[in-house]
Amino acid sequence: MNQHFVPGTLVRQPDRPDWGLGRILAAASTGVTVNFEHAGQLLLDPSAVRLVRVEFSGR
Repeated sequence: MNQHFVPGTLVRQPDRPDWGLGRILAAASTGVTVNFEHAGQLLLDPSAVRLVRVEFSGR
């Protein structure tokens, strides 16, 4: 499992910007469950779908 795929991590799927911001709900070797703003809850295969971690500055 990718170290970035931990519950609470904010992510985006660059090929699907229409999904909006997502939050990792659960991660296992079989998939990552992400709740996206505009696409809802999806179970994704991390080897087939690229997720990019979103980091916000504390300013």
